[in-house]
Amino acid sequence: YPSSAGNIRALRSLNATVLFNVDATNLHEEERLLSRDTPFDRIVFNFPHSGAEGSTQESILSNQQLLQGYFVSASLLIHPQGQVHLTLRNTTFYQSWEMPTQASLAKLSLVHEEPFNAKLFVGYEVARTASGELMRQAPSTDNAFIYCFKLSSTHPRMAEHETSNTKKRKRKPKKKNKAQSDTFTCTACGVSCSSQARWNGHINSPKHSKNVKKQKQQKPPKKRQKK
Repeated sequence: YPSSAGNIRALRSLNATVLFNVDATNLHEEERLLSRDTPFDRIVFNFPHSGAEGSTQESILSNQQLLQGYFVSASLLIHPQGQVHLTLRNTTFYQSWEMPTQASLAKLSLVHEEPFNAKLFVGYEVARTASGELMRQAPSTDNAFIYCFKLSSTHPRMAEHETSNTKKRKRKPKKKNKAQSDTFTCTACGVSCSSQARWNGHINSPKHSKNVKKQKQQKPPKKRQKK
C-alpha cells in the first residue's frame, strides 16, 4: 500500500507498537503479543477478508473460517472483562459469512453494535485486501457496523476468572487492635508477651526454666488432711 510507510511512522511517533506478519487466527500463540504484562482490553479487526476472490462458495467458506479463527484466538488473549470487536458491512455478501454463528462457536456473546464512522479515524481510507486489486475501486464503508463481543458465561476462561474472583473475595481475618490483641503473661518471670512468637521464645529460654524451677522450690509443701 502506497501510504503504509507514512502510517507506520505516524503510529510510532505516538509510541504505538507496530508488528508485521501477525496471523489474526493465531494471536494466542504470537510470542510478541504474549510478552505483554497485562492482557488486552480490546482486540479490533476492521473489515476482515481472506483475500479469496468473488462470491463463490469457496470464498464464503474461507471468510467464515477467518472470522471463526479470529474470534477463537482473540477470546484466548483478551482480558476476561474485555471485548473483541469486528467491523463488517451489513450486506447480503457479508451476511453469508454468518458472523454471529462464528462468534457463537468461539463462545462469544454480542454486547452491542454501532455504525462505523470513518470520520472518527483521521486519514482513514479503505483499501482492498489483495495487492493486485489496488487499481480497482476500494470497497465502501456504507452500512458498516462495529460488532462488540464479550466472553460468554460458558467460555472456559470465564470459569477461571470467577474462581479467581471468589478467592479474592474471601474475607480476610480482621486485624486485632492493641486492646484486643492476645497477651501472654508469665507469672514466674513477671513478663508479658504480645505475640505467640515472643511467648514461644520466652518459655523456651534458660531464664524462664530457671525461674520456674526456683518458683517450685519456694512453694511450701502441701499439708496432709487428717482422716
